[in-house]
Amino acid sequence: MIQTDEELDEEIDALLADWQESIETPQDFKREVWRRVELSGPCRHGILERLAWWILRPMRELVLLTLVVLVALIWGLTHPPEPEYSAHDAYLLSISPFDPHHYEALSR
Repeated sequence: MIQTDEELDEEIDALLADWQESIETPQDFKREVWRRVELSGPCRHGILERLAWWILRPMRELVLLTLVVLVALIWGLTHPPEPEYSAHDAYLLSISPFDPHHYEALSR
């Protein structure tokens, strides 16, 4: 006799409903797990792993982002861009008949 998909589903559902896990953990299971963890020794990671772990923490990401923005802001305020020309050079260029910018202005 061929069963339909619905009948198979119902049969599987009934089997799953009756199934019970009968494994019992020993009383000292948790204690044994922690003892093994303790015996395994401290985790020794290199500097790069520790640095990556420290940087990738969510709160630290916010702190690092804030720090980078503040350093960039302070750097920008304390190191203004140097002018392309001094005031003297700018004046001479503005009145010089040989400055190429004057030729462009005349040709328009």
